[in-house]
Amino acid sequence: MQPRPVMDALVQGGEMDCGPTCVRILMKAVTGTDVGKALCDEACECLPGRCVETRQLALALGRLLCPEHVRISFCFLFTEPWGFDFYQKFKSELEEDRSESILRFYREASDLDLAAESRSVPLEELRSFFVDSVTDVFGDFSCRAAIVLLDWSLVATFLKFGRVSEPPTGSYFGHFCILIDIKGEEAVLIDPSSEDWKTRGGRGPVFQGGSLRKLPLNVFEAARRSPGTDEDIVFVSWQPDASLMRTSQGWHLPDPFLSACYQGKSQVVSALLKKRASVEPASGQRLRTTPLALAAWRGHAPLVRLLLEAAAAPDGPDGPPHGGPPRSTGAAVWFAAEAGHAEVLRELLQHRASANLCDADGRSALWAAAKYGHATAVECLLQAGARVDEPSSEGTPLAVSAERGHVEVARLLLKSRAAPDAAAGSTGATPVLVAAEAGHVDVLKALLQGGITESLLATRNMKHATALHLAADGGHLAAAKLLLEFAAEVDAGNLNHATPLMLAAAAGFQDVVALLLRCGAAVNRQNKEGATALTFARLRRHGAVENVLESMGANEAAV
Repeated sequence: MQPRPVMDALVQGGEMDCGPTCVRILMKAVTGTDVGKALCDEACECLPGRCVETRQLALALGRLLCPEHVRISFCFLFTEPWGFDFYQKFKSELEEDRSESILRFYREASDLDLAAESRSVPLEELRSFFVDSVTDVFGDFSCRAAIVLLDWSLVATFLKFGRVSEPPTGSYFGHFCILIDIKGEEAVLIDPSSEDWKTRGGRGPVFQGGSLRKLPLNVFEAARRSPGTDEDIVFVSWQPDASLMRTSQGWHLPDPFLSACYQGKSQVVSALLKKRASVEPASGQRLRTTPLALAAWRGHAPLVRLLLEAAAAPDGPDGPPHGGPPRSTGAAVWFAAEAGHAEVLRELLQHRASANLCDADGRSALWAAAKYGHATAVECLLQAGARVDEPSSEGTPLAVSAERGHVEVARLLLKSRAAPDAAAGSTGATPVLVAAEAGHVDVLKALLQGGITESLLATRNMKHATALHLAADGGHLAAAKLLLEFAAEVDAGNLNHATPLMLAAAAGFQDVVALLLRCGAAVNRQNKEGATALTFARLRRHGAVENVLESMGANEAAV
């Protein structure tokens, strides 16, 4: 049997992000079936406003394809591309749980028989990958392709001017393509965009199916190794004559029912229900593949109601939680809470869904709603009896709302008697500490007005830092002023006996230093090593801070 050429697998139908489009094209090349936009977005775990990372594409292919007949391996390097302005808006979200998300990736990659290595891939290895006669770890998996992440600003410069040159600073643009061969000194690619960048005045591509593109190897290698790409490559090898879709392992190709649920097409779902479409997933599915969870995640309230009336289990296939079912089992309440779909939540809760569903990491639906500031969703869950202080490795709902600065959510939780002094996860930080560290003055005020101000101000994290330490170290003048108005101890010492004044001086925050001195901070107080605030200001060359300290009597000789 002849292998199906990847070029025969170009797809049509609606604009898509480049990563999921690459997955969709490869799925069609491997299986002969266009699985559609909905499933590819779902398998890649696409979220609004977020970049799809390469590891998500590797996992998506692993979830969709049978490991006995398809081999997938992912190679990458860790770099720090955050100097580019384009990526600054994604930095906080991608870094906040990066180490844990990498661990989760490795765990699921292992479950899916997907190889993952943190290493650079030399050009010669790429060449040999496409040589059919090579006998190696891929065995007889003769059909091959690779998803590569390229800095398209370099490629666009070449397409426009016919030469390789450094693009302007900050012009990095990550773009996924499918490498299908290396012939001589050219890389043969499928570009998911169907229009030529050269004819579009430098604007971004339109992802509507794909087009063939050949690049000189020097351009390809420069774009592949550009800072920001992490040299990401997903290798895919498959047998042309085998059964390639996952069945008992978890994923299977979608029928129109799942697609209609994802898109919110109630009339189609109703018609399919009359034909006995199942409202529950096949055994072992790994993602948001219950019809109810898909509809809840996308916010389709009328469709959620329809599925519930058709006897869909409101708490997912595993029933109510005992410590919380994992997200992968289809907990619709959790997804609705995370996305802030209050109307969907009301439908689920009215059908006796549990308000205390947790994900695999023990984070409750209330925690998810609080994290993203969905006040109406928080209120729905509280009214349904959600446990207000449900602990998790990342703290309570109040702690995460304080950290994110969601004052309306914090007030709702405090009104429901959330503990303002509950430690936030493994760091030991309380809501007051995390709010002070982030400089969220309105949240701090709501917490401190609760009536146990003295004990809240006395709480410390694992480094024995108080809220005033954290506010001073972050340069949060308004937060520091508020804490002092509530009688925070101005000369409290941390583990190293450093005071808030020392931390502010070391960081160069002149206005915070002046505030602390006006409130009576001891200007010549020493830490364990005998250093003072003036010592730190001089060491860090903060001249303006030195002047303020000296004007208030700071003198290293005096101590």
